Amino acid sequence: MKKKFRKVVAVISATVMVLAMGVVSVNASDIQPRAMLCPNCGSAMTNVREVFQTRVIEVKCTHGYLHGTDSLTQRKYQDTPTCPTCHLRGNPSYTGFITVSTKCGGYN
Repeated sequence: MKKKFRKVVAVISATVMVLAMGVVSVNASDIQPRAMLCPNCGSAMTNVREVFQTRVIEVKCTHGYLHGTDSLTQRKYQDTPTCPTCHLRGNPSYTGFITVSTKCGGYN
């Protein structure tokens, strides 16, 4: 009785596995990203990065020196979707900081 039950469960499991392989699935690699379309002309909009603030900050030396500081130059930027055809500008989509240079002022 126990062996017969195991065989039935194995056959049912195998059938479910075979049927499940036939189901079409959507993988992340199958999905193509689409650009936002311009409401005026229908062209694909691109992100334009604009820098609107630059600042220099001092941090403890990250190059292994015991004393002194490093000067980091950071730029605050904003990405704005813009139509390359009719130059329509959308709302800013992202704002962040990017470090553009480091000057080491550390010493032992």
